[in-house]
Amino acid sequence: MIAHRREGIRAWPVISGDLRRVLDVGCGTGDALDRAGTEFLAVGIDIDHDALRSGSKLFPRCRLSCATGEALPFKDASFDAVLSRVALPYMNLPIALEEIARVLRHGGEVWLVFQRFAFVRSELMKSLRTVNAQHAIFLCYVILNGLVFHFLGRTFRFPLNPRFCESFQTERGIRRALARAGFAEIRIVETSPFIVTAQRGEDPRAASPSSGPYPGSPDRQIAGRARRRGA
Repeated sequence: MIAHRREGIRAWPVISGDLRRVLDVGCGTGDALDRAGTEFLAVGIDIDHDALRSGSKLFPRCRLSCATGEALPFKDASFDAVLSRVALPYMNLPIALEEIARVLRHGGEVWLVFQRFAFVRSELMKSLRTVNAQHAIFLCYVILNGLVFHFLGRTFRFPLNPRFCESFQTERGIRRALARAGFAEIRIVETSPFIVTAQRGEDPRAASPSSGPYPGSPDRQIAGRARRRGA
């Protein structure tokens, strides 16, 4: 089970029950994994090398790796739970949700924090007041991308710099996207911050992975990649 606790305006996930392998998508330094509990294998991915390097020193029990949410370097059904604290809005969201569903075992849980329109609007107003035209143009793209996601269920990259893909999310858009990716029991547990939980739909054809280490387990997958890099 994934619950959460509040610290001011922030919310932190809390892991309990039989969730033994947990992935944080967009983990930064891994602080959310560290705060979430100690009775599970903690794995995190991010694209920020400096944050990963710092996190490996601060939270040595967390297994941190450089990867994108749109191409998770793990086998199917590798995890019991997936977390993400306001990282998915900065990705190609439909693809990232499909990847999360793929690496999550059937019946596994997600705890996700998203970005509402009000935040983007506030940032746009700041940019206009400070006459930051470049940032204002980008935020207009974020708003348009959020509308596309809400109505059409997809996102597109920033035309002036395809490295970036950012959007805001709505309850309707997230419910539809999660359902399309194969999730059920979708719940909006808080509106500020915008926290969503869901459960990976059951597939009777899929066998449940064992609770112990196995050839496709996250720790062995990470170790295998390190050996191939010559680490």
